[in-house]
Amino acid sequence: MIVFFVLIAFAVSIMGGFLMNGNDMLNKRSGISNTDAGTIVMMILLVNIIASPAWAFLKEKVKHKRRLLPIPAIILGIDLVVLYLLPEDPNPGTYAMAYIGFILLGIWDGGLIILVMGSIPLMVPKEVRALAFSVYTIGLGVGLGIQPIIIGKIIDSAGPDNQAGGYKNCYYLYFGEYVFVIGGLFYLALTNHWQAKLIDTPSSKSSEGSK
Repeated sequence: MIVFFVLIAFAVSIMGGFLMNGNDMLNKRSGISNTDAGTIVMMILLVNIIASPAWAFLKEKVKHKRRLLPIPAIILGIDLVVLYLLPEDPNPGTYAMAYIGFILLGIWDGGLIILVMGSIPLMVPKEVRALAFSVYTIGLGVGLGIQPIIIGKIIDSAGPDNQAGGYKNCYYLYFGEYVFVIGGLFYLALTNHWQAKLIDTPSSKSSEGSK
């Protein structure tokens, strides 16, 4: 359960940083207008509407479900590199990279929620399953609560005349948090704590077998 807490706390920290500060980051770092920046940031939630059921459908169809867990980690790693390399002038390439980056965030977020939350019943014994979900929820709160404070400190430390540099420095925080996210996802994928009958068999077949 500690893995669930650490994984979700750091993963939500990254997502919270982009949701809460993405508009200012795009505006002050890359010169994208506030209106366009808001539209780009909104892509996270719009894409998530499609990505979450798509991940759920894929999870139900794949036999070895644990093998899906590294995929969100890889997507997030690519995404952080794309957004870190975002140009500091609002040319068409900047807009394209920004859209790609925030679309990937939506895809990653949907996969994280569906796969990690869906893995709790497959790993945690029934008698402590409620506690595991509460740990998951606490991780959400900790990630969303602490991240804005840390980001604010990083931006303030860069000074009022270098806010673009301050927002770029935030990526060092994101990359550090990413280490814990990828470590947690690969741990869940490789650990032997899975209930084999549940994790290695499509849900439809499991339900038929239980009958």
